[in-house]
Amino acid sequence: MQTLLIMKQKILWRLIGLVVGVGIVATSLLMARDVNSESEQSISHKQLHFGDQILPNNTIYPALMAVDRIKLISATKTERLVLMIKYSQRRLGSACQLVEESQPDLAVTTLLKSHHYLMQAVDLAIETRQIHQAPVLISELNYFLEICDDLKAKLQLADKSVFEAIAAQNTSAESRLQQLLLTEH
Repeated sequence: MQTLLIMKQKILWRLIGLVVGVGIVATSLLMARDVNSESEQSISHKQLHFGDQILPNNTIYPALMAVDRIKLISATKTERLVLMIKYSQRRLGSACQLVEESQPDLAVTTLLKSHHYLMQAVDLAIETRQIHQAPVLISELNYFLEICDDLKAKLQLADKSVFEAIAAQNTSAESRLQQLLLTEH
């Protein structure tokens, strides 16, 4: 009986996610417009925006984040950990794109959200003792720091303490994951 209820909940959340996803696609299609120069030559064409192409400065970004939250809510703990890593990677990529588009404040905010997902994944792996995920997470932490170093060099920020805080948190998280690995042996 309990299993049937869980299955019904998952189906309901996935249907809600599907409806929101269709809404995102429809909104993206409706909002995409041709841009013309004074000579009437087309500068850009309508584009259908999907997943990773939607940055935080896009008007439909909040809808995409709502879909992500629904997926997290309806996932098992193991699935949730994998989703958190995926969301962290996607936001890290978005932060890099925002730096390239000269939007440093939004890039840093997106970077912090990415890091938050990564830290949540570490906490969940430790809480649920998912030892097999520890090496993956350690690799993600190190990759995150490499990207942060690149972004720090590209960003013209007066206060770069956010990068120091990320580095300190990553060091702590890696140490906690190493402890988890030691408990396996």
